[in-house]
Amino acid sequence: MAPGSGITGERAPAGAICGSHTTACPAPPEMPPRRLGECAGDERVTTGPVRDFDFHPDEDAVRVFTSGPDGVLRLSGDAYDSAARYGDVVLWHYAFARHWFKVNLTTGLAGQIVETGDQHGGRFAFNCDIATPMRRRDSAVFAVDLFADVLVRADSVTYQVCDLEELERARLTGLILPAEARGARSGLAELTGILEQGDLLAFLSRACPLARWIRHPPPLPATHLSPRFRCSA
Repeated sequence: MAPGSGITGERAPAGAICGSHTTACPAPPEMPPRRLGECAGDERVTTGPVRDFDFHPDEDAVRVFTSGPDGVLRLSGDAYDSAARYGDVVLWHYAFARHWFKVNLTTGLAGQIVETGDQHGGRFAFNCDIATPMRRRDSAVFAVDLFADVLVRADSVTYQVCDLEELERARLTGLILPAEARGARSGLAELTGILEQGDLLAFLSRACPLARWIRHPPPLPATHLSPRFRCSA
């Protein structure tokens, strides 16, 4: 394995996530509007690993995904984008500070979109997590998973929304806050609107073009897929 490359997963105590799960997590209001893809003033190339804290309110520990510097495509207050090679596929992760969802994409080494899954759980190339907007602190990013997911086929248009019952149950039982439930619905509406307009790939390209990393992917060996890229329908 190349030093500093790839994505690894771990667990951390729930208190490790930035702040506490007692207030909603909208995009910071002090940040002025800016087109997605336009470089933020704090955007930089990192020379160290980036830790991605993914808090699921129904779990005791926080999921932590660590990406080496070779796999970090963008790190700013606006977005965090990473890529990791697993054998003959590349897993791309897009998180945003102004949107209530994340996007995970699987491609081949040449950039062709690859579907995973099965007929029972559903075939998909894009696994989109409804989540609070990303927060960044130094070389760490934080978000709260809001249960619902959107699975998108390789055509980037055909999609399936799943786990809406879990989202509603989390709202009714207080696992998520009312503002987070409203944000989840807003994120679903925005994401499905992007899909129905056929704009998903253009949306992601504005955040970080795939070709930027595909030219020189780190030579990582095959390994198990991260849980981030799995979804049960």
